[in-house]
Amino acid sequence: MINRPGLPSFQRFNDGNNAVVPPAVSTACSAVPAIGSGDWRVTNDEELRRLRSNYVVVIERMLRNHQPHDVLNHVPENTDWRSKTFKLALKIERLMFKAAKSRADYLDEHTLHHRVKILCRYLVRIRMRKNAMVEVTPKRC
Repeated sequence: MINRPGLPSFQRFNDGNNAVVPPAVSTACSAVPAIGSGDWRVTNDEELRRLRSNYVVVIERMLRNHQPHDVLNHVPENTDWRSKTFKLALKIERLMFKAAKSRADYLDEHTLHHRVKILCRYLVRIRMRKNAMVEVTPKRC
């Protein structure tokens, strides 16, 4: 499932430039490991938050410069696919952040394009399954 409750969310600040900055990962939950246990995501690092917001912008640019998969155009609500690129960029960045094994792995710009491509294909497969399920289920009056 894409929208897992454990994924970090993003905040939009009203400072005139529409900056999106991810909040610090909460360490209040007992299921989250302590800082000394090796999980690099639990640090309250402003630089990492800034880098994450920059990654969202970079991913959105990548998506806007790429033509959408046919599956996105077959659904009536997705005809204006460019308006949805920001939400998709947020989803992709969250998945990359959650899946990264280390900070260096997450921040590796040489593999960013490949990781985005893999996650986009994953999300397209999920959308294709959802579209197939909608077509198969009979409509009840």
